[in-house]
Order: sequence, then structure tokens, then C-alpha cells
Amino acid sequence: MTIPEYVAINPVAVINHGGVDVIYCTPTSPTKWRAHRIYVNEPNTLEWIANFSADDVLFDNGANVGTYSIWAAKTRGTRVYAFEPESQNYEILNKNILVNGLTDRVTAYCLAISDSPRFSELNL
Repeated sequence: MTIPEYVAINPVAVINHGGVDVIYCTPTSPTKWRAHRIYVNEPNTLEWIANFSADDVLFDNGANVGTYSIWAAKTRGTRVYAFEPESQNYEILNKNILVNGLTDRVTAYCLAISDSPRFSELNL
């Protein structure tokens, strides 16, 4: 399946930033809301990311669906390691990586990062 075919059967939001289309999969109302409010929800985060370069590396701990991982990789060319332990968010994170053509810039891990190596519960 090609990316345009995938997008045709799955809802997405396309945010154009400086001539760059950033695509977010929006299978739920919260993901759609988050995508359409990217400039409003965390403007300081976007301002911080605007200073990144292609030589930088971002560790996105608690990446959720990858809103800022995708933004950094797509708009700045930044290398990203995204950590998201919740399986449904991790699925959408991987879809966002795929539809944006970022498999070479963003690597996702379905795990949480802690200050100590251990197994723990994920409370939702």
C-alpha cells in the first residue's frame, strides 16, 4: 500500500509549516484536536524545536502519538528516538512516522524510560 492509499482510508490532519507538510493520523477526536491545536497547546515546545538542526538528537520520553517527534524530524531534520509505553499511542506514533516518510529519522520504542532499570506497571 502506498502512502496516498493509506491516507485515503485513514483520517489525517495536514499542517503546513514553512512549506513543509506535517501529517498526523487522527483516528480519534483527541488526536484530531491535538493536531489542529499544535500552535496553541505548547508554543514554547515549538519554539524550542525551531532551534534544532539536522545534527541534533531528540529523545522524546513519553512521546504519545509523536506530535513533537514528527514535528522535529519533519521541520528541522532532527534525529529522534521516541519512547511511548502505551500500545495504542505507540501504534499511532508508528503510523505518523510512516505517513511522513520518516523511518530513517525517527525510531520508536514501546517502553518507558526511568532512572533505574526495572519492570513496572503502566497506570492508565
